[in-house]
Amino acid sequence: MAGIEDFRTLSLITFPGTHDSMALYGGPEAKRQVLSLKDQLRAGIRFLDLKVFALGDSLYVMHGIMYQHSTLKEVLDTVRSFLSEFRTEAVLIRVHPEFFDKNTVNQMVKSLISNDQHVWVTSGMPNIGQVRGKIVFLQKSTFTLGIPLIETNAKVSIGGVKLVVVSQFNIQKQSSGVSRNVRDPPEKNPQILKSLCYSPACCSVSQRLRRIQSNSQSVLGSLHIMVGLINIGLGATLCSSINASGWRMYETLFPYWFGALFLIFGIMCILSEKFPSQILVIINVMLNLAGVPIAMASIALYSVNLADMSLYWLCRRDDDRDWYYRTQTPKPSLSPEAAYIMEQCMDGKALILMLLQGINIVLIVMSTLELCLVISSAVLGIKALDKSKKDINKNPDDTEYKPLLEEDNPVV
Repeated sequence: MAGIEDFRTLSLITFPGTHDSMALYGGPEAKRQVLSLKDQLRAGIRFLDLKVFALGDSLYVMHGIMYQHSTLKEVLDTVRSFLSEFRTEAVLIRVHPEFFDKNTVNQMVKSLISNDQHVWVTSGMPNIGQVRGKIVFLQKSTFTLGIPLIETNAKVSIGGVKLVVVSQFNIQKQSSGVSRNVRDPPEKNPQILKSLCYSPACCSVSQRLRRIQSNSQSVLGSLHIMVGLINIGLGATLCSSINASGWRMYETLFPYWFGALFLIFGIMCILSEKFPSQILVIINVMLNLAGVPIAMASIALYSVNLADMSLYWLCRRDDDRDWYYRTQTPKPSLSPEAAYIMEQCMDGKALILMLLQGINIVLIVMSTLELCLVISSAVLGIKALDKSKKDINKNPDDTEYKPLLEEDNPVV
C-alpha cells in the first residue's frame, strides 16, 4: 500500500481479505484458514472477518461454537505489531457478535481500544493517508463502530470500498512432484474429538480457578469415590442376604444407584479441579447441590432398612412353618440335643443379624459423610466462582483462559 497516493479514499481501493479469518481450529468441518493471522497479514491480507463471543470481561474469537484459541485483544495486539513494523499499511476489521450479549460488544471493544489513536472508529470515509498504520473498524449487525458496511447483490462494500473476500485462503505446496492443498488435514490424524469441544467456556482452563481451588476438590472427589465404592460393596452384601433386609432394598437395589451417583460426584469434583473451566465448575456445583437431597434420601432409606431387618425365618422348627398346625396343636417338647442345636442356631442368628445391622449402620454413616461432602463441594465451587469473578474485576488484563486442546499452527 506504500505506492497508493495518500489522497485516495478507501472507496477507491480494493482490499484483499479472508472470511472467518481466525478459523484455524475445530477439524475439517470448521477449519477455514491454514495461515496464522501473522502469516495472513504478511501474505497481503488487509481485511479480517472476526466472529466474537462475549464471556465475562473478554471477547473470544469463535467460529460457530468452536473457540479459536484467541481473544479479540490478542488479535488486535498482533495487528498492532504488524502495523508498527509496516507503517504504510492499514488493516480493516469487521467484528461480528455471536450468541448472547451482542449489544455489550460495542462497549467492550471501546474499553479494549480505549483512546488508541491508531484505531479508526468513526463513520466518516477516510483517505489512505489518514489510516496508514491504523486499524479500521467496519460496522456490521449490532456492531456500530467504524465505517458502515453495505451488502448488495452478494457484493460487499463499505461506503464504496471494494473487498475481495476469500473463504479459504489456501497455498499449494509442491512436495516430490505432488501438489497438495496445505489446508487438507492429514488423513491419519482425524480431528473429530477436537471439533466436539472448542468453546472458551467448555474447553478453556481458567488459571484463576486453578489457583483458587488448589487441591480441595480432588480431596473431596476422592472421598466421594470412596463412599460410592463402599455403598456398592456393602450394599451388595445386604442385597444378597435373603430376606434379611426390607423389601425396598430388594425391589429398587438403591445401594447400587446411590453408589453410582456418588462416584459421578467424585469424578466431576476431580475434573473440575484438574480442568477448571467455568462450565465444569458450574456443573460440579449443580451436581453437588442435587446431591444434597440424594444423600438425605440415602440416609432415610438405610434407616428404614435398619428398622425392617429381621431373620425371623432362621432357626424355625418344621412344625412352626404351618400356621394352622402352629396355632392349633401344642408344640412338642424338644429333646436335649434339639434344644442345644436350637440354642446354637439362635446365637448364630443374633450374630448374623448384628453383622448385617452393623453394615447398615456403616452405610448410614457413609451417607451422612456424603451429605457433608456434597455441601462442602458445592460451597467451595461457589466461592471459587465468586472469587474468580472478583479477581477478574481487579485484574482484567491477566490471561485467564488457556486452551485444553493445544494444536500447532500449520507450517506452510
